Amino acid sequence: MTQPTENYFELAEAARAAAAEQVLDNVRQKHLTAALTWDALALGKRKMDALRLRRLLEREQSSMVSLERDGG
Repeated sequence: MTQPTENYFELAEAARAAAAEQVLDNVRQKHLTAALTWDALALGKRKMDALRLRRLLEREQSSMVSLERDGG
């Protein structure tokens, strides 16, 4: 199941909010670490989505060039 990037950013924000409410340093740190992880996942997914789109467009352009060259 794929997750929209926005969900990862929302989870990161929720973890930061939870961290702000914590009294114990180790629990606060756990939430902040989770927030950093969610942010990294969101950025990685955004990067992969952009790469996937670029490759798809390149394939489509290549197909169009082949059709034009073949007279089709």
